[in-house]
Amino acid sequence: MLHDPKNIPPDHDPKKKLMSKGFQESSITDFPIRSKRAILIFRRRRWKVEGEKKLLMREIPLSFPGTQLGRELALFLKGRG
Repeated sequence: MLHDPKNIPPDHDPKKKLMSKGFQESSITDFPIRSKRAILIFRRRRWKVEGEKKLLMREIPLSFPGTQLGRELALFLKGRG
């Protein structure tokens, strides 16, 4: 089942107009249950700011800052060190 994010833009200058420009997909392959592979797909809506070339996107932290690991695994490994 696929759920698209709501069309609510991130914080920006309210004087500038935004236009929705579709989605960007990011995927994560994980093995959460008894070595069964699961592919998680995150879709982020993109917005074009009128008069600028850059696109705005909502930030979704997919890993713990400074690591390529999930938060729980990073904290577990940090506690063992």
